Amino acid sequence: MKAAEALYRGTLPCFHLNETEASTDGGRRLRGRGAILMLCMVAASFAAAKDVEIRSRIDIVDGTGGTHYEVTEVIRLGDVEESHTFLVRDSSTGDRYILGRLVDYQEGQASYSISDPKGEAFVRTSFAIPRISRNREDYLREARQNPALLSIPTILSLETNAGTWSDIHTAWDDWSPLRDLRHQVRPLMNASLLEGIERMRDSVFAQPSASPFAGGVSRAVGGRERPERRL
Repeated sequence: MKAAEALYRGTLPCFHLNETEASTDGGRRLRGRGAILMLCMVAASFAAAKDVEIRSRIDIVDGTGGTHYEVTEVIRLGDVEESHTFLVRDSSTGDRYILGRLVDYQEGQASYSISDPKGEAFVRTSFAIPRISRNREDYLREARQNPALLSIPTILSLETNAGTWSDIHTAWDDWSPLRDLRHQVRPLMNASLLEGIERMRDSVFAQPSASPFAGGVSRAVGGRERPERRL
């Protein structure tokens, strides 16, 4: 896994959406450019190129208006692969994290991960996606026409530095098996990363664009409450 700084270097057509502020209650306020402009730029980008990169800056503020987390969001849309990455800096501790989502249409694989910048401490979930196409455009078209294909059972794997756990993707939906999984995984995880995940739960993961990481990764290792979100 590459260091966070490597994500700031690229050759794809790139759009920058700055001046974004989010509150810790999950609300988002666009101080400059609005959501309509964002959508227009994304749509225009597809007309200009197949591979596109979109970046935005999000400051998550606490109740006093101070910056809690500094987040750079990077979306890369390609013909055979797409990725969604958050570069997160905790303003109170200086700790940095990478939240990553990757879909590889040629290999038929998808994953969610949370790690330190060097990838030395990480937690990742991965699973197979239906092999209905080998590129993004055809895959999305086929999924819209045949949504039942997306309900095909698949094996979900949870991986950390200490080991890998795998089961059918619905196995950890219920509270009892999820609790047993947490009891196995949490003692073996990097303590600093686990603490960082807990701190981000009600702030970074509460943002709409980052919420899939709460369901896809954080839920599997969280321990403060009985969750309702599914993997």
